Amino acid sequence: MLDQKTARFFTMCGVAAAALGGLGAVYLTFMGAGLVNLPIAAVSLGLAYGIYRESSACAVLATIIYLLERLWMYPQASAIQQVRGGSSVMAGFWVSVALFTTLYALGIVGTLSSQPRDSKPAAPDGLSGASDKTQRPSDRKSARRGATPVPAARELCNACAGTGKIRDTDAQCAWCNGAGYI
Repeated sequence: MLDQKTARFFTMCGVAAAALGGLGAVYLTFMGAGLVNLPIAAVSLGLAYGIYRESSACAVLATIIYLLERLWMYPQASAIQQVRGGSSVMAGFWVSVALFTTLYALGIVGTLSSQPRDSKPAAPDGLSGASDKTQRPSDRKSARRGATPVPAARELCNACAGTGKIRDTDAQCAWCNGAGYI
């Protein structure tokens, strides 16, 4: 997994891509391309805000919309190249597609990496910890029916063998928080 700083940087790459797309659509609207670009700008800027808020759904949706727009623009870029001659139009088209697709992909990775995860650390040395269930299966069934749940008996921590400390050190066991039991 990525650390939080890298995940946030990747997320900001997706924000930059979507925001640049939205601002480009606003620019085209005011340069005479018509009001058809204004809803595209609003959607792109809204998705940029969603990516900023670390929504994976917004990052994926923004990437899909971007790729569909490029598929729609490819025949237009090809026609411009035929009129002007040379290959600079298509080279620029493919460079921008590669750059923005990379930014959007980093945005997806960043938003997925910044999602909350289970905060319980893994048991060291492949030891399995005690179950995080506080009730027996029969008690969980009765709790669903409205009965008062009965907590399970405490068990010794398998990670530190009940000592509360990591073997051969004075460091506190991360699994049981130094209690020695779970």
